[in-house]
Amino acid sequence: MDGRPLGNVLVRFLPDPDNATTGPASAAAADAEGHFRLRCDDHRDGAVVGWHRVVIEDLLPYAAPRDDKSPPPAAPVRPRVPPAYGTSAGAPLLAEVKPGPQTIDLNLTGSR
Repeated sequence: MDGRPLGNVLVRFLPDPDNATTGPASAAAADAEGHFRLRCDDHRDGAVVGWHRVVIEDLLPYAAPRDDKSPPPAAPVRPRVPPAYGTSAGAPLLAEVKPGPQTIDLNLTGSR
């Protein structure tokens, strides 16, 4: 996010039919350094080759304690990822998956 690694987010690659990509979606949770390894919804490693809309969802709001003994949070946890990155319709991030192992850097800005 804004040039820094963003961990504890869900990264989803959705095949983009506008770019003739079809197949199962892929997802992964990013670690503290922002690294992720995708896995297809059909349980294969990676993602289908082609163009994908990329959706990012902040997982921190879901990390709050959820048992009866924990006090409620003083205020809701504000998501670190702007809402535009969390929807597939008009997702601002597109990524091309090529055959073979690769690294795909995703650049998010906090102003979306």
